[in-house]
Amino acid sequence: MFRFRFMISVFLLAYFTLMCTQSQDPEHSHDHGRAQAEGSDHEHEAHDHEARDQGHEHDTQEHRESYDEAHLDQEHEADEHGAHERGTDERGEHDHGSEGLIEVEGDWESLVGLKTLQAQIMPIEHLVTVPGQIIPNENRVARVSPFIESSVNCVFKNIGDVVVEGELLICLTSPEIGLLRAEYDKAKAELEICEQKLARKTKLHNEKIISDREFQEGELERKVAEVNYNYALKRLLAMGMRQEEVDEPPTGHSDAVGSTIHIYAPMSGVITQRNASLGQKVNLSSELFEIIDVDNVWLEADIFEKDLQRIKYGQIVKVRVA
Repeated sequence: MFRFRFMISVFLLAYFTLMCTQSQDPEHSHDHGRAQAEGSDHEHEAHDHEARDQGHEHDTQEHRESYDEAHLDQEHEADEHGAHERGTDERGEHDHGSEGLIEVEGDWESLVGLKTLQAQIMPIEHLVTVPGQIIPNENRVARVSPFIESSVNCVFKNIGDVVVEGELLICLTSPEIGLLRAEYDKAKAELEICEQKLARKTKLHNEKIISDREFQEGELERKVAEVNYNYALKRLLAMGMRQEEVDEPPTGHSDAVGSTIHIYAPMSGVITQRNASLGQKVNLSSELFEIIDVDNVWLEADIFEKDLQRIKYGQIVKVRVA
C-alpha cells in the first residue's frame, strides 16, 4: 500500500509539472502528450501493481486466517488434553482417597439400619429365596362325616370356632338309629330278666330245691341275653354313638330322642369348613365339618431346579409372611 500511494504521488506531481510547463511553453505540447501517454502507462502499471498487491494481501490474509485457525485448533486440543489429564488426575486422587468409604450423614445411619463391623474372616451365607405357602399338617386335619344316612337336626358349631376333643358338633336324626335303639332296649331288658331268673335259680340250687339241669338252663339263657345285648350295643356304637349316650342322650329332643345321633369333635382345633344346615339330608360321603390343628402346620416351598443342589436336610429355614 505504501508503494502504491508513493507512485500515485509521483504521478500527480509529474502531471502538475507537465501542465504548468505546457501552459508556459506551447512548444512543448508534444512533450506534454508524450508525458501524458507515459503517465497513462504509469497509471496502468500502478493499477496492475495495486491489483497484485491486493491479491497478495488477500492471500496473506487467507494464510493468516488459516494459520490462526490451525493455531486455535492446536490450542483447543492442548486445552482439552490438559483438562482431560487434570480430570484424570483429580478422579484418580478422588478414587484413591475415597476408595471403600461410604459417608452417611444425619439420621440416615439409623434409618437404613447401617452397622459398621471390624473386618474379619467369616463364612458367607448363600441365601436361596423361593416362594411358598403355609398348609395344614395333614396328620392334624379331621374331616367329620356321618356313619349313617340321616338328616341334620341341630348344629352347634360354626366356621372359625375353636373346639376341643370330644365337644358336641351336630345332632342328626335317622329312622335306622331308632330301630337299632329299640333292639338295644329289648336286648337290655331281656338281659335284666335273665339275670333275675339266674339269681333266683342260684338260690334254689344252693338250697337243693332245683336240679342242676334247671340251674344250667338259667345260666344259658342269661348268656344268650348278654350276647344279644352286646350285639345291639355294638351296632349303636358303630354308628358313632358313645357308650354313655346310648342310655342317656345329651340333648333334650324328647320327640326324637330314640332316633337321634350326636357327632363330636375327634380332635382339638379350629373349624375351617361347615357343610351342614337344618333339615339337610346327609350320607356316608357327606363332609359336615373340617377341623385343623393350627398349632402344628407345614411350610410348602417351591424349589427351583437350579437351586436343588444348595438344599440339604437340616438347613435353617427363615420364613417371612405377609
